[in-house]
Amino acid sequence: MNPMRSNYVRHVASAVGIAAVLAAATGLGTAAAAPSQDAGATANFIALNGTTTEVQADSVRYCSTVGFGIPLSSGQELAFDEVQSIDVLAADDRFEPNGTASLQIKLVDGDLLQDSMPANCDLFGQNEIGRFSTSLQDLQRLEFTRPAEMSER
Repeated sequence: MNPMRSNYVRHVASAVGIAAVLAAATGLGTAAAAPSQDAGATANFIALNGTTTEVQADSVRYCSTVGFGIPLSSGQELAFDEVQSIDVLAADDRFEPNGTASLQIKLVDGDLLQDSMPANCDLFGQNEIGRFSTSLQDLQRLEFTRPAEMSER
């Protein structure tokens, strides 16, 4: 093999390996990296005006770099697969420095949490039409329905 081509192949292989490690570390890999507990589940975004948009639960994200949950002001990272619903009680203006949204969170085990989170990024998910995105300022509630709950309807 040509020595210059050999160096090129090594650099490309190294770059691909680094990209794979970064994707795995940040949770920005494929949908297969999503928590399997929410496979087949749905999430409903309910806007302040009452409009409801359904997405695949395992596609719900907050910001593009956070992963599969939300960062709470208490320091806890809360995974979406532990959440039954999130009610937005109040939200600072989206562009307010260090703005927050006050939340009431119902966990899948029935426990209720009161906490807050940064209010300067979108929540989003995928459905059959494409990507859906909303701000905390426009959201009243996010609720998850998992397969066991779907069969009880």
